[in-house]
Amino acid sequence: MLFTRAKIHLVKCIYGYLCKITIMYIYHKYIDNSDSVLNGRLPLSKLSDTIKTHQFQFKGKKKEYWIHNLQIIADETSLNFSFVNDIECFINDGWICQECTKKEVFPFHFYETDSEETYTYYESKYKDCLLQLQVYQDFFLFKIVSEKKLDTSDMKLFYII
Repeated sequence: MLFTRAKIHLVKCIYGYLCKITIMYIYHKYIDNSDSVLNGRLPLSKLSDTIKTHQFQFKGKKKEYWIHNLQIIADETSLNFSFVNDIECFINDGWICQECTKKEVFPFHFYETDSEETYTYYESKYKDCLLQLQVYQDFFLFKIVSEKKLDTSDMKLFYII
């Protein structure tokens, strides 16, 4: 049976209604350099202590692709497609806070991407927050993902440097 334009539009509307759009806050830890550049690359010398202190669990290797605002994360078993829309970014006591919306989208085939990176992934939970470590060859990134805005006292619990 062929789909008419009206049926295709209806399917897209129903899918959009059923797909949850999540407002989230992603906090990126950074080092304040004297040359006014914010550096999120944390030294590997701090990695072991960070893993122990916050009880991170190894989750495997991941590959992350970006095509404009579309994030594609691949692990050993799945591909996850999400549309990420930035609302606001601000600095708060050693953290870059990225307020954004995130919505799952239908998977599709792709060839060219804007960026690709591979990393070892660790995660932990603290209250309603997901703590993430992305470990690269020469550095690691530390992120806190939350559906609510954190205050400064919450972020001080995750002191690294």
